[in-house]
Amino acid sequence: MKKKEYLIKKVEDLSNITKDLVPTLKKNEVILVSGPLGVGKTYLAKELGKALGISQIINSPTFNLVKLYQLDDLNFYHVDCYRLEEASEESKNLNLDEFIGKENNVFLVEWPEFAQSSLKKFSPAIKIEMSFGDGKERKVLVKDER
Repeated sequence: MKKKEYLIKKVEDLSNITKDLVPTLKKNEVILVSGPLGVGKTYLAKELGKALGISQIINSPTFNLVKLYQLDDLNFYHVDCYRLEEASEESKNLNLDEFIGKENNVFLVEWPEFAQSSLKKFSPAIKIEMSFGDGKERKVLVKDER
């Protein structure tokens, strides 16, 4: 497993992570992003989308749970499990396995801890842990378990 730590001083610096990550992505990658509310998970998703070539506005799928952004040769799924915290186990099944292995997909999942049973199948994955540092800084740990 590879690990890399980043110290993000301004939100735009999250693009440094995506610039490192995108060239390593293969077909059907799963990226699990954890961290407290407001730490920058959705902004990281926006930066990843930009790095993949998506020109559409990427915003939080909190109310839809899943948003799909399509390119000619790639589907980018942005998943937000925050609303699943209080849901029953049956409701936490995201049916993402229907899409794994069928096309060139990249899944970025925010709040994966709220859908653990649904996401167990998606291993190995890239795990990103975000936390607040001093002041406005963010600490980001990327664990590549592929």
